[in-house]
Amino acid sequence: MSENESRRESILKQLNRGSIILSASAGLILLIDKLKYQGTYQGLPPISILGLLLIFILVGHLNYRHRSRLAGTIFIATYFAINTSFLVQWGTNLPIGIIFYALIILATGVLFGNLWGLMTVLLSGLTLITISLLEYKKLIHPNLYWQGKSTHPLDKIPEIAILGIMMIINYLYNREINKSLKLAKKLELELKAERDILEIKVEARTQELKEIQIAKMADLYRFAEFGRLSSGIFHDLMNPLSALTLNLGQVQKNNQSQSQDGRFYYGSEESD
Repeated sequence: MSENESRRESILKQLNRGSIILSASAGLILLIDKLKYQGTYQGLPPISILGLLLIFILVGHLNYRHRSRLAGTIFIATYFAINTSFLVQWGTNLPIGIIFYALIILATGVLFGNLWGLMTVLLSGLTLITISLLEYKKLIHPNLYWQGKSTHPLDKIPEIAILGIMMIINYLYNREINKSLKLAKKLELELKAERDILEIKVEARTQELKEIQIAKMADLYRFAEFGRLSSGIFHDLMNPLSALTLNLGQVQKNNQSQSQDGRFYYGSEESD
C-alpha cells in the first residue's frame, strides 16, 4: 500500500465516522421537528437519514477492505448529491449550500489531490449556475418558506457542524502531513547513519587495500633487488669460471699435443 492510499484511508475513516454521528444526530433532530410541527413540517423525511447511514456504512466497509478510492468517491458523491438536492428543494440562496460545497471541495482535495479538488470546484459552480438558471426560467419551484421565517439559533447548528467538519479535515490532513514529514526525517537520519557507517567501512577497506598494495610493492622491490644481486653474483662467478674453462681447455689441448708428440718419438726409435 502506498503512502497516499494509507493517508486517504486514515482521513476517510475519521470523516466517515463523523458523518455517521452527524447523520444520526440530524435524523434525531428531523424526527423531533416532525413530531413537533406535525402537518406543518416541511423538512426532509426522517426515514431518508436511514439510507444515508447505510451509504456511510458501505463507505466504511470498502475503506476497511483497502478500497479507499472507491469508498472516497462514494463518500464525496453522496455529499454532493445531498447538497444539490437541498439547493433544488430550497433554492440556491440557501446559506448552507455554499458551505456544503466548500466542504465537498476541501474533502475532495485532501482525499484525491488538487486536480480533483479543482474539478469539484468547476462542477459545483456549474451546478449552482444550472439550478439558478432553472429557477430564473421558472422550470423548478423551490420551497422558499425559510426566507420569510425568523432565524432561530438552533437553525445554525448544521452550518456550525459543517464548519467543524472542515476544521477536522484540515486537522487530519495536517496531522498526516506531519507524520509523513517525521517519517521522512527519520528515514533521512537512518540513511545518513548508514552512509556514515558505509564511509567508515569504505575508508577502512581502502586503507587495508593500500597496506596490501604497499606490502606487495615491497615484496616486488625485494624480489627485484634479489634478482639484481643474483645477476651481479652470477656475473662475478661466470668470469672466473669462464677463465677456468678456457685454461682447462688449453691444458687439455696441450696434453693432447704432448701425447701425440711422445707417440711419434717412440715410434721413430722402434723403426731404427
